[in-house]
This record gives sequence, C-alpha cells and structure tokens, in this order.
Amino acid sequence: MALPINEVPKYTCKLPSTGQTITYRPFLVKEQKVMLTALESEDDVEIGSAVNSTLQSCIETDLNVLNLPIFDFEYLFLKIRSKSVGEVIKLKLKCPDDDKQIVEHELNLEDVNVTRPEGHTNKIEFEPGYGIIMQYPTIKSFKKFDNLGEMPYEVIKDSIKTIYKGDDVYDRNNIEEAELDDFINSLTQKQFKQLQSFFETMPRIRHTINYKNPVSGKDFSVTLNGSADFFLITLSHENLENYFRTNFLLMQHHKYSLTELESMIPWEREIYLDLLLEHIREENEKIREENRR
Repeated sequence: MALPINEVPKYTCKLPSTGQTITYRPFLVKEQKVMLTALESEDDVEIGSAVNSTLQSCIETDLNVLNLPIFDFEYLFLKIRSKSVGEVIKLKLKCPDDDKQIVEHELNLEDVNVTRPEGHTNKIEFEPGYGIIMQYPTIKSFKKFDNLGEMPYEVIKDSIKTIYKGDDVYDRNNIEEAELDDFINSLTQKQFKQLQSFFETMPRIRHTINYKNPVSGKDFSVTLNGSADFFLITLSHENLENYFRTNFLLMQHHKYSLTELESMIPWEREIYLDLLLEHIREENEKIREENRR
C-alpha cells in the first residue's frame, strides 16, 4: 500500500517592492536540515546557497529569487520561516552593563516589516533634466556593507537602470561596460554622495528590540538588520545535533521513516515530538507507580 501524500499548505503575501502577490509553502524538515548544516559550517557561501535554494523551492510563483531586491528576499524568508516553524522566536538577550543578566524576549516575526525611510527615491537628479534612475541591488549582486566605501563597485554598476539627460534616455542594457565605467568615474564627489544616499536609505528589513536589566533598571536596545541577523535568529531554536536526535526518537518510538519525517513541516514534527515526550513521561510515571506498590 502506498504511503499517503503529505499535503503542504500554501500561503500568499505581497512583495514590498511591487505589491505582486506571491504564493509560497513552508520549508520542509529536509530543507531545514540543509540550512542547519550550512549554518554550522560557518561558511558564508554555503549558508547563502542553502538559503537561496530553500527559498526558491518554497516559492510557487514563477520567479527567480536571485533577481529579487534584497529586502524582498529577506521579507519572503521571514514569511516562510514563520509558517514553517512558528511566528514567535524566544530570544535570550544579555544586558551589557553587567554582562550577567539575561532577559528573555519573544520576537513575533509578524511584527518585523520592511522599513521605508521618508524621502527615499530611486531618482538621483544631479541637475534639472540630468540624472540616474536606480534599481535595487538583488541578492545576486548584494553584499553586506555599512558605507559606500565598503560597497563593491559592481553593485553600483548593477544598480543603475537608466541615465537621462534632456530628452535622451540611456538604458543600462544598451551601455557598454567600458562606457559605463567612464561615466561612473567622471562623477563629482557631490554626485557620488547622492548615489550613496540611495543605498543608505533604501528599504530594508529592520527591527529594534527594547529591553531592561531587571536588576540595574537600565534600558537597552538591539537592532536586527537584514538577512544575516534574521537567518541566525530564525534557526536559533534548533541545531544539527538536536535535529538528528529528534528524528531518531520519532523513528524509534513512532516508527516513522526518515522519508516521512523529512517531508513534514518543522512545526508538524515538533508536535509529534511533544506528543512522544508526553507519552514517555506518562509511561515513566506508571512505572514509578508500579514500583511504589
């Protein structure tokens, strides 16, 4: 007899950049394993590849996630994670004034959104009738940076969509590489700072957590920025060792196959694990009762 097919639920959300409706599913236990393995490798390339492939697999809509603006990519990852494991992440925050007190905080991923700084625009006008229309860096071209000096030169080039002057409009796809290099290198410091403003104020995933040291009464805050921070905390509830231990318990006591377990959604597997642990506790209590007689 064939095993029943596990029906994975589908969800929808709108991309922050365009408002396009995207259909997605939660990631499965086997996909979670890939990300956990990459996380424990501490290899940025491996981590990026694991997240990219998992996100692409979970998107039902016809699109390439590598071509999404970075903040769309981050937003989708959080949406998928919340439906895969749960909306709430339990964090332990250390108080920096004594480096001892730990404050527990529940972060609801539904409260995390893309922030759009007031006044941000993708139109960089050097003077009336002359300027650049920018496009947002994608996950393919984007690398984390804190200021323009750390930004790869190629990201700047990839983010130029059109150049206009008067009635003339020059599409990026029709401009030779050498010609575009000459154009960028000819910009003045003032014009370059205008480009810098585009990157510094572009929409991004950002969330600030405020907390207080219960002993000293001092207030603190921590700000989470971008996919690197959120990827770490969204998988912080699990590690590879616990992953394999959980699968072993469920295979031994509930006789699930590895294929069945890896086809589950992570929160679904957690429910079965909780039921198993409750069953074990009840059985142990029965044994203790018998021994007391």
